[in-house]
Amino acid sequence: MSNPLPHSSNQAHHTNFLPSQVEQLGYAGLLPFIVGAIAPWIAPDLEKLMITGFRAYSTAILSFLAGSLWYQGLEAHRASSTQDESDTSSTNQSPLSTVSASAHTTMAIVFSLWAWVSFLLPQNIGIALAALGFIVLFYWETHCSHYKYPLYIAMRQKLTWIVAASHLFCWFNSIHTI
Repeated sequence: MSNPLPHSSNQAHHTNFLPSQVEQLGYAGLLPFIVGAIAPWIAPDLEKLMITGFRAYSTAILSFLAGSLWYQGLEAHRASSTQDESDTSSTNQSPLSTVSASAHTTMAIVFSLWAWVSFLLPQNIGIALAALGFIVLFYWETHCSHYKYPLYIAMRQKLTWIVAASHLFCWFNSIHTI
């Protein structure tokens, strides 16, 4: 029997729940990174196209991940307004009060712009900056954000390091072809 989706009223929040679709799509999302990083080595005649595609996909995914911070900002606003209406004792504090709601929405914009700027910069600099963006975003999510889902964080950690390694591989190729 599959796990039901967690209900917001449940205090446990099903922190060990990760929908299989989330996991499947997360790992499937690695394919363009891996193909884009190794294809220029396998098919040098497609190098420029593959590196440009890699960078465009990287921009889209970093922006997509940044969007989750926007949602967290909305949730933090909701949690703080709900908390203002009820008891604000330490036993009733929301885990979403760690970082302000405006910090999340601001960082969503920052990471989206980071992705865009990395695409506009020269190839070798842009690839390195995008790799750093994925790492810093993961740091923000795990240290300043409100993800309390260990299975999601474990998956994101694996995905982040594979994405960063793909960027490194692509960057190495780009500095040898300039």
